[in-house]
Amino acid sequence: MSWKIALEDERYYVNAETMPGVQKAHRLAAAAPELLETLEGLLNALPSATTHPAIKAARAAIAKAKGEE
Repeated sequence: MSWKIALEDERYYVNAETMPGVQKAHRLAAAAPELLETLEGLLNALPSATTHPAIKAARAAIAKAKGEE
């Protein structure tokens, strides 16, 4: 995939939909609410005393997603 640069009314612009990574970012953003809900559900199913590094990272990611970091 490459960038598409166009000229319109003597001005150049880049079509953001053709930029590398944009479509991947759109898919991730669309899935984010479901990913967050699923991760919260998984953590709620575990004992609260679980201190594995992956659990700590998951809790940090949830806080970041909710703007609580």
